[in-house]
Amino acid sequence: MFYDFHFSDNTVGTSLTDSRTIAGAAFWLHQFGRDWFGGSYRFQRLTYEPGSGETNVHSFMAVNTLSLPLRFTLSGFVGPEYSDNRGMVPAGTDGNSHFTNWSVASGVDAGWQKDHTSIAAGFSRRINDGGGVLGVARVQGVHASLRQELFPGWAVALSSSYGNSKALTIPAAGTASSIDSAMVGAFLERNLGKSLTLHMGYSHEFQDQSGVVNPIFEGGAHRNRFSVTLGYQWERPLGR
Repeated sequence: MFYDFHFSDNTVGTSLTDSRTIAGAAFWLHQFGRDWFGGSYRFQRLTYEPGSGETNVHSFMAVNTLSLPLRFTLSGFVGPEYSDNRGMVPAGTDGNSHFTNWSVASGVDAGWQKDHTSIAAGFSRRINDGGGVLGVARVQGVHASLRQELFPGWAVALSSSYGNSKALTIPAAGTASSIDSAMVGAFLERNLGKSLTLHMGYSHEFQDQSGVVNPIFEGGAHRNRFSVTLGYQWERPLGR
């Protein structure tokens, strides 16, 4: 997995950091009856614009998925997360530009599904690249969704999420130390055939930054997003 974020047109008074993320993961799962249990390892290499630092993140997780009565499912992960940070100074200290950090990463998702209706909700806590604003950050958030099939070939979905991102390093002068973000959205899905699906959606997003002394960010930032996606899925078993 590879992500590259480059910001070329910043508003006066703001500061965004170019970042690059390389990530990979390995899983081992074993089935016990209707349940699954196992472990996973995930590696992330987060690099920022030249001279802004680098972070390597190693995550070791125990994962479990339970099939419960009445069509409920419960899945979760928990385990240590280790980050090695170079070229950045840890928040709340006067330390040097190389430091390490141990923390606990965790998450849980609960779901319920009937013939034409599904509901899901969850929580997660992990390290990520800070979205170009915070540098390396610890993110925790909750999310929920509802999907309802209206009639054959048509479905509608509602979703919402809230998250808080907190920088693990000392932010540059005038930049955020943490970010609160929220989203609510509605989506319409149309099945156009065996492998073709059309998605149309609207979402309203809100973001508020802490630690920024700038009139631009007073009251937070609001954004309306409209999307149209045409998806095609093709599957073929190996060896045939």
